[in-house]
Amino acid sequence: MYQEVSLDPHCLSEFHYYGLLKSNFGYEAGRYAVAPLRDWIKEAYQAAKSAEDLGPVKKKSITNFLNSLLKDKSQDKIIMPRYRSHISAVDWLDWLEHQRALRPFNSVISERVGSALSYEEIIAGHQCWVIPPTKRVDKTAESIVEVFSSLLRIGGNLVIIDQYFSLASNPVLKAIFNFLQTNQNVLSITLVTSIDAADPAAVFEREYKEEYAFIPKFNLVIVPSKFFHDRYFFTEYGALKSGQGFIVGAALGAQADKLSINLCGKDECLDAHSWVKQVIADGRVSLKVLS
Repeated sequence: MYQEVSLDPHCLSEFHYYGLLKSNFGYEAGRYAVAPLRDWIKEAYQAAKSAEDLGPVKKKSITNFLNSLLKDKSQDKIIMPRYRSHISAVDWLDWLEHQRALRPFNSVISERVGSALSYEEIIAGHQCWVIPPTKRVDKTAESIVEVFSSLLRIGGNLVIIDQYFSLASNPVLKAIFNFLQTNQNVLSITLVTSIDAADPAAVFEREYKEEYAFIPKFNLVIVPSKFFHDRYFFTEYGALKSGQGFIVGAALGAQADKLSINLCGKDECLDAHSWVKQVIADGRVSLKVLS
C-alpha cells in the first residue's frame, strides 16, 4: 500500500509542487519521494532559486523547507531504500533512467519526462496517484503478503503485533520469509503474539532456519491474551493495521471472507511499540531472541 514515487527536483521551481511534497508524502500519506536526499535537494534548491516566475517570498518558503529537510533526521518525505542506494548518477534524469531499469516507480512526477504525471493529472485524481485508505484482500498468505510487500521491500525493522499470529505453522510468516529471500532489506523482525510454542527455538530452527538462507534478527515476544486489541504491521517507514489480524482463513461465502487492511497513523504505532518496550523492560512478558 506504500508507493515509491520519483519526483523531479526541477518541479520545485513551481510553488504548487512544493505544496504537493509537503502535504502528500510521508509515513501517513502512504507514499515517499525516493531520491538520494542531499543530491535531490541540491537540484531542487537550484531550480527554486533560478525560477523566474516565483516571487521572493515563495522562493524563501521553498528554500527554507528544503534546508529543513536536509537538517531534520526524522523527516519522512524523501527516503532512499537500501535496495536502490548503490546506484549513483550525474543528475536526476540520469538517476531516474538507472532506477527505472532496477525497478519501476509507482509513479514519476515531472514536466520534463514523457509519460510522467503532472500536477494537473494528480489533482484530477489520476489512478496512479490514488491510495485507498483501506484495502480488502483474500485471506490467503499470498494476498496478505502482497499488501505488505512495499514495506518489506523498503526494509528496516519490522514489528508484527497480532495476538493470534503464531510462530509455528504460519503460512503468512513463511510467505514473508519467502519474499525476503530475494528482497533482503528487513534488518529485524519482532513478533508480538499471545500464542506461545512449547519450544520456540526448536520451532524456529525447524521451520525457518533450516528452510531459508536469509534470516534477519528475530525476536519473539509473548504477551497475555487481549493485551493488544488491534493488529499492527509496521516499520520505520510505514504502518498497516487490521482489526481482523493477518492470518489465513477459508472462504465461507460471507462478507468476512476478506481482510480489511488499513494505513495506520504514526502516533498509534509508536504508542503500541512503546507498550511492547515497556512491558519487556518491566519483565511482565517473555522476550526470546531466536536469531
